[in-house]
Amino acid sequence: MGPLLTTLIKQETDVVRARQQARRVASLLGFESQDQVRIATAVSEIARGALDYGKGGTIVFAVEGQTRPQSLVMTVTDAEKGRRRRGEADREAGRLGARRLMDKVEVVSSREGVAVVRMRKRLPRDASVVSARTMSRIAEVAEGEASSPMEELGRQNRELMHTLAENRQQNEAVLQLNQELQETNRGVVALYAELDEKAASLRRADELKSRFLSDMSHEFRTPLNAILALSRLLLDKTDGPLSNEQERQVVYIRRAAESLSDLVNDLLDLAKVESGKIEIHRRQFEVADLTSALRGMFRPLVIGDVALSVEDPPGLRIVSDEAKLSQILRNFLSNAVKFTEQGEIRLAVSERDGLLRFDVTDTGIGIGEKDIERIFEDYVQVDTPRQRRVRGTGLGLPLSKKLAELIGGRIEVTSEVGKGSTFSVIVPDGLTQLPETAEDAATIASLPPVLVVEDEHADLLVATSLLEAASIRTRQTRTLDEARAAVAAERPAAIVLDIRFDEGDAWTFLKEVKSSPETGTIPVVVMTATDDETYALDLGADLFVKKPVERRSLVRSLLRLLNRKPALRVLHVDDDEAARYAVAQILFGAGRKLRQASSVNEAMQMIQREAPDVILLDLNFPDEDGYAMLSRLQDDPSHRIPVIMLTSAIIDDVARQRLSTAFSIMSKRDLQRDTLLDSIDAAAAIGRGAKS
Repeated sequence: MGPLLTTLIKQETDVVRARQQARRVASLLGFESQDQVRIATAVSEIARGALDYGKGGTIVFAVEGQTRPQSLVMTVTDAEKGRRRRGEADREAGRLGARRLMDKVEVVSSREGVAVVRMRKRLPRDASVVSARTMSRIAEVAEGEASSPMEELGRQNRELMHTLAENRQQNEAVLQLNQELQETNRGVVALYAELDEKAASLRRADELKSRFLSDMSHEFRTPLNAILALSRLLLDKTDGPLSNEQERQVVYIRRAAESLSDLVNDLLDLAKVESGKIEIHRRQFEVADLTSALRGMFRPLVIGDVALSVEDPPGLRIVSDEAKLSQILRNFLSNAVKFTEQGEIRLAVSERDGLLRFDVTDTGIGIGEKDIERIFEDYVQVDTPRQRRVRGTGLGLPLSKKLAELIGGRIEVTSEVGKGSTFSVIVPDGLTQLPETAEDAATIASLPPVLVVEDEHADLLVATSLLEAASIRTRQTRTLDEARAAVAAERPAAIVLDIRFDEGDAWTFLKEVKSSPETGTIPVVVMTATDDETYALDLGADLFVKKPVERRSLVRSLLRLLNRKPALRVLHVDDDEAARYAVAQILFGAGRKLRQASSVNEAMQMIQREAPDVILLDLNFPDEDGYAMLSRLQDDPSHRIPVIMLTSAIIDDVARQRLSTAFSIMSKRDLQRDTLLDSIDAAAAIGRGAKS
């Protein structure tokens, strides 16, 4: 739209008139009183500068935009090219003040050096849209007779007093708010102190509970063993025969004592796990020996229309704690026997990629989806009619979960109400020779210990057990102060650091280690349950591992760090944001340095800056397809980087021939974490071999 109003500035009274017109225009456009004062003040300041420095000028009022949001634009142009003199500093001060009052202030100059100042203020949201007809009416009113300078001065004084009064009220409100905040802060500090005290009390109570359970369990065992031994003597009829009724009563006594003995054992094991005193005894044994023992143990317990099937995998060996693994499987089988009235209970064993999977499947009552997580909480039991008839302690599954983590494994559950359940424990076979060569193993054995900084007993035991199973010596600390002292006493080969501590800030400890010249080169592995990978790596961490810890993620990556082999650099090129996110999640915490590009051109620029070890490449892009990028990489000898084609496209024989120089072709549809990691490792190894 065209100009709303034009005003000439030739003398002092014109500055006053410009101020009045600016206020009128702002009022007619719907600005509130304070904004009217701001606009009028900014216009008068810039107009006075034009008069003093540019020998006058012109002010053009205009409304920008024909629909919301519209803005009031005021352009002040000097009459002549200004000359530098003492008033220049005052003019700059006026412009600075205008910038504080307006939404935007621009200062430009024409070719002749004439200064032009453009000020902008957005119209209020509730203001009506200004049309050409409205503009002509506003112009007529704004051009009305101006007040005298004295009247304008009086108006300015009243506006100033009103502004001062508002400022005083606001200051009083701020002071009152500060006082309330101080009182609130004191309350928060007191609350934190109380929470700290309660947390310390809870920790003491937890320690006392564990000690009580341990002590009482030992105390219960003596009389229970006596009852079991005496009942066995009676049932064996060592001192003479029993009547049928007496024998039945002794059987009931023995069964009650056995149930109580199982409860005591569970309580004792749980207390040991929570206090970190349980020991892991690893040895090599035949899986078939374990499964045959379980078959012999549970076959007499299966009654009615239930069949028991236990696999004996021939020649399958494992290095683990046989007693702990047997305890987990006994708990699974015991629950299956309790809650299966007809059908089948099956124990199956399978092996893949260095992991053994034991599946206990039943056709029992099943578990609802909402209850699956709850069954691993202490003393929790699902409320069903069958559950009420065979009431248990609610400790078996929580204990099994903790034991599985201690031996480096995990538990998975699938279940459907009325159809049955499958409880699985997945554990490493312990046979994989993690160091790549005997020379690597000897080097690792000669290194100083790895410092594990973890305040949770169970997590500390899990981490040290996994590392020591790979012949990596460890030193354990449970506080940050102990960790600092350990680093000062002996430089560790590496540090495995949890971030969540009851005391202190582990992020600060990480920064201390990485910023010090003496310790900055020590590899640090952050091992935590939080999603802070980016922050940890930014602070200098060499590796991020998410809890619950997987043996492959922790041990193999740490061995690479100890051998001083840099993390594999992976470049993923895909224009699909969802695909980039999926790959980033798969490689999260896997010890790979991942960069991602959304186009071929962006990827080639990244390669020029830093060549990756492996490229994951999609086929279809808006700018240039994957075939072209693959060809460009092959044509440049310095960039013959192994490429894994990662695509959802259907690859026919012609396409496969065009992609023959790629290391492999993988589909996005059935992408698996282990498969992708193995392919990356293999491609990188071939790439290193080709370069050498």
